[in-house]
Amino acid sequence: MAHTEKSVNEKHSVDSERTAAAVEDARPRKGSFVDVDEDKLSAAFENPLSGIPKEQLLEENPRETEGILELTPEDREVLKREQTHRWHQPKTLYWLVVICSLAAAGQGMDETVNNGAQALYLKQLNIPTDRFPPGMVDNLTGLVVGARYCNSSSSLPYRETAEQPGPLGSRCSAQQWYGLSVMAYYSTTIFIESGYSTTSALLASMGTGILNWVFALPAVFTIDRWGRRNLFLFTFPFLAILLLWTGFSFWFDNTKARVGMVTTGMYLFEVFYSPGEGPVPFTYSAEAFPVHVRDVGMSFAIATTWCFNFILSFTWPHLLTAFKPQGAFAWYGSWCIILWCLILLFVPETQALTLEELDQVFSVSTRKHRSYQMKNAVWHFRVLGVETEIRATAAVLSSSREVERGVIDEIVVILSVYCATLSETTRRP
Repeated sequence: MAHTEKSVNEKHSVDSERTAAAVEDARPRKGSFVDVDEDKLSAAFENPLSGIPKEQLLEENPRETEGILELTPEDREVLKREQTHRWHQPKTLYWLVVICSLAAAGQGMDETVNNGAQALYLKQLNIPTDRFPPGMVDNLTGLVVGARYCNSSSSLPYRETAEQPGPLGSRCSAQQWYGLSVMAYYSTTIFIESGYSTTSALLASMGTGILNWVFALPAVFTIDRWGRRNLFLFTFPFLAILLLWTGFSFWFDNTKARVGMVTTGMYLFEVFYSPGEGPVPFTYSAEAFPVHVRDVGMSFAIATTWCFNFILSFTWPHLLTAFKPQGAFAWYGSWCIILWCLILLFVPETQALTLEELDQVFSVSTRKHRSYQMKNAVWHFRVLGVETEIRATAAVLSSSREVERGVIDEIVVILSVYCATLSETTRRP
């Protein structure tokens, strides 16, 4: 036993001597990477972002400019100025806007002439006479008014709807189903039917056009501050109410009351249409398509809009004959409610997003987007319900003389803050 332990100790001693000798004969190692010659430094240890243009780095992180070391102080100043001086743009861009607006003005002039001329040329063409049955009169009237939009119908490919929350083709067609085309092309005849004379109806129709232009100006400031989706959700309920208002106003027997109510309803409709459903769909469709098919996609979107524009122009006389003005306006008012629900569930927000971020937004499936928006809506209704209960309790307490008013206000503020904080941390999907 002792002999075995002695052999093991001698072996360990020999191994230790060999290891020490190898260490002494080894070449000295350099202390760190600083001692390495920079000219012979391997590319594996160089900055992996050194060859990437700073513009691409900025596109990937548009809101984290401070963390991009490749940006110079001049670059950071330019980026900051874009936020503080958003209207400081090249003159060429402003000229492009002016030219495009002139094209839109030409289109609006054509629609205006078409609107006012109905009071004259339908009679000159002998359309509303006994030689045609009522159904044929409606067909001819709708065809004459909407014929100019027939050639806009086309079918072009666009981004796959399976990857889009709320297919854009449906969104463009839905743009017409809230009744604006009826206001734009038949306002003169609607005013005449409510009790206006022909001359007064033409002047009243000019008022709708003026309001349409004036109240479109706020959208220049709100579309990027409030967001596209929020403008939709805010304006559509008012459009529904005002369409019902206008239609039900035809039940007034007093001519002056009927004229006043119809005029008010149509004018207020233009007020709420212009900053929301007017400009937002075209902005939204321009952002929804990928860059490599954006021109084709926008062509499809505009063609879809004009196609349904013709459908509404053609079918309005039939709606008036079948349902009278009350039912016809109620039909489009109901569509506003349906469209509000569809926007809530299927339309994502595209406010202040880069092209890369837009691709990510539209890559979310429709099913996931709908599920999230439903949970989000339930969460908001819960918070609203709790706040309503708090205010109702405060109203009850305020009626009691035993509690001072200042104490009640403090209770309401404390409970509201607590409710908002609790809901934000525990209930929001």
